[in-house]
Amino acid sequence: MPMLDDNAIQSLKALFPREDALENGFVKFLVMILASDNYAADVARAQDLYQNSELHVRETVLNACKTGRFEDVRKMLGSVSHQRSSSERSTTSLDSQSRMILKSSFEVKYLGKAVDGLYEHLAKNDRLYDSSNMGKRNQYYGKFCSIVQSSGTGKSRAMIELRTKGVIVLYMNIRSKDDTNGFPERDHLIANILKRFSPSQRTYSDRCYALFTVIFRVLEYTFKKYLLKTSEADQLVKQWNKDMCNLGSPVRTWFFETVKVEFDKLWKKLGYGDDDSGKSMTKSKQDTLKAAPVLMSAANAWKEFAMERLGWKPDSNNPRLVIEFDEAHVLSHIHDDNYRPSTVLCRAISEFSAVKAPIWVLFASTTPQVADFPAPAISHDSLRVSTEGQFLFPPYIHLGWDKNAMDITKVQPHEVSEFKYIARLGRPL
Repeated sequence: MPMLDDNAIQSLKALFPREDALENGFVKFLVMILASDNYAADVARAQDLYQNSELHVRETVLNACKTGRFEDVRKMLGSVSHQRSSSERSTTSLDSQSRMILKSSFEVKYLGKAVDGLYEHLAKNDRLYDSSNMGKRNQYYGKFCSIVQSSGTGKSRAMIELRTKGVIVLYMNIRSKDDTNGFPERDHLIANILKRFSPSQRTYSDRCYALFTVIFRVLEYTFKKYLLKTSEADQLVKQWNKDMCNLGSPVRTWFFETVKVEFDKLWKKLGYGDDDSGKSMTKSKQDTLKAAPVLMSAANAWKEFAMERLGWKPDSNNPRLVIEFDEAHVLSHIHDDNYRPSTVLCRAISEFSAVKAPIWVLFASTTPQVADFPAPAISHDSLRVSTEGQFLFPPYIHLGWDKNAMDITKVQPHEVSEFKYIARLGRPL
């Protein structure tokens, strides 16, 4: 495989990663050396290389940048390329075939009106929320709802396709780390933050507040970077969706890495150390930040930025930012008979829902558990009751038939009773 020689690499010295660079900086550097016609394949190869802990990629790259000799880097890239191609030639597993089919379903032209219905569902819910103020408390618990339907019906694709409606889409998959065959793949950094279940409900509550806080902050920071190229609101949103709705893109990697870095900083400012067992003893109560005011400050700062730069109107009910958690049922189980993570997460959403802005949170799953997330943690799973006196928005279910169902025109009459056909028909739960 052709790669840049030492002289060519030296001419791009300004792009060399520094010692404090995140994964994205090293991946970009490796892609630059590969310089093939297949950018997507180069990114995948570079990410595989970086994530191989046995190769010590950071040390090798940094040493090469200091010495100006990049032969070791080229050898690593060539080795990974050879290993991948040999493996691909020797075997093609059913799992990999299935993943390719699932991945391709996110790249083909989108058909149907499910995304139109989802958009209208959110807009209607927003109107209901704004018209249901009850003095100090809204009649509705918060600006979140769910999508519940069986596998293969297009939940994830519909969520992502909200981008075609001018919506800023932040899609995150938090499936179990043991589920390695599904697509879209797990967004590990976000999932790990939410799946680190603290011993106490209060601590996990701070964790949820902190996550949304840094999401709003990094959103604003990212859009301010886009402003260096254009000031047109429509173009800013399109650039975001181009970067963040391209699953597996380096920009998504950078965004989530930045969220993780900022989360760790805020976590320490909130008074916590690496151990979540309690508040850090290194700070007094007076020095410790409070999670709720910090979240509201970040949400209001994002709203003001969006109104000024993105043309948001306070009286509009059209959704403009949708934060999406796919495979969200992983948060629905009670932790240590103490609290249900989903309940605590929804309290944070309820908190910033008070900010008058078209911001929504979507949960998606094949199980109906996500439709009742705010059930009291002390209740049995069968008693799914919302917070007293407040309503939840109904789930969106109008997604149609299984997108991976067999083509009926290719099925012979004598085959309709065969297991391979019946088991795929609608793929029910």
